[in-house]
Amino acid sequence: MTLPRILIAPHARELETPLGRLHASIVYDQFFGLLTAAGGLPLVAWAGTYGVDDLLAVADGVLLIGGGDVAPERFGPALEASGLDHRRDEFETRLVHGARARGTPLLAVCRGCQMLNVALGGTLRRVEGHRQEAELAIPTHAVELEPGSRLAAAAGELGLDVNSFHDWAAGELGAGLLVVAAAGDVAEAIECEGGWWALGVQWHLELLDDPVSQRLFDAFVAAARA
Repeated sequence: MTLPRILIAPHARELETPLGRLHASIVYDQFFGLLTAAGGLPLVAWAGTYGVDDLLAVADGVLLIGGGDVAPERFGPALEASGLDHRRDEFETRLVHGARARGTPLLAVCRGCQMLNVALGGTLRRVEGHRQEAELAIPTHAVELEPGSRLAAAAGELGLDVNSFHDWAAGELGAGLLVVAAAGDVAEAIECEGGWWALGVQWHLELLDDPVSQRLFDAFVAAARA
């Protein structure tokens, strides 16, 4: 049986190495572990490629991960932001549009959740108190899941304790998106209504030692396999 191929859009970072300061594309090992345990085959894509359609032609699923802020000019007026990567923003926007057009399942984590919303025409808003000082292996607040959502079905629960390390959250929702988890008035997860399996979660589930994290990756890879 061929393993479902999961295309990962990496985080870009400058690294000091014995060869000098180099620009690197990074995916944390935790993502590889969760995808592999779910029965997926991780493939890392370079944001500098122009071959997005060719990448999606061989991908059974797409994973967007965390990183710097989405450039505010993509969704509204000029606002202060950090860690901008315009090439990555454009690459991931094209991945979202292409995945939607093909019906390719998509899972988006933290910044990825924000990118999913912005790519589909939504906005982001600043939030306070969602950048914890404790290690991200430690959950620091609760989220309530929407009954009947894909997220709730995959998690097997309607309430979760999660970590939190973000300054932005979904404001106005992009086309076809619904809020399926919240902490107070902050959107903590969004998903696409209808037939396209697309889910964005605002917390770093890859860093939590929680069986729900694996269940969410299991559901994602199962959708990619289907």
